[in-house]
Amino acid sequence: GNISRSAAPGEAAVSYRVFRDGVELRPEDLPAQRATATGRPVPAFEMELVFPNDRRLNLLAGAVPLFDGEGKVRGAIVAGLDVTPLKRAQEELRLAEERARFALEAGQMGTWDHVMPDGPTVWNEDHYRILGYDPAQITASKEAWEARVHPKDLPAFYESISRALKEGGDFDEELRIVWPGGEVR
Repeated sequence: GNISRSAAPGEAAVSYRVFRDGVELRPEDLPAQRATATGRPVPAFEMELVFPNDRRLNLLAGAVPLFDGEGKVRGAIVAGLDVTPLKRAQEELRLAEERARFALEAGQMGTWDHVMPDGPTVWNEDHYRILGYDPAQITASKEAWEARVHPKDLPAFYESISRALKEGGDFDEELRIVWPGGEVR
């Protein structure tokens, strides 16, 4: 059936509204209509279709003009991809990350991520605090972390990581932290 937003009244089988970044688009702003009006391709962009029953569909769509034998624009070819499942997954991931961040902040737990063996390192704010660092004054790194861990605790820590990587599973190691003034925590 015809679902075109620019169809004559009564010709469209389905009615819906189209939004881009929360702003409703006029029919002439849709990819097919723009490609037809300008004779130029319209790069794909994301839009949200909202149907009368409030069903929503996220669509990534673009268009290229279609020319007749004389080089005149006679229409457009539209390609669209339903990205609704992707948008839902992205929102679920965003909410899960927000909940995890909230739980870590509430528990004042330091977390870190290090790509083995010599990749980048990322610390959360509480990890800086636990190590006695000011986040504005130092970049998270394996070396900065090692500088705060009590030297006698490092071998056991690395052995624990090595064992976990070889055998699988978690590692649980308690470490002493040496703060700038020499205080051991």
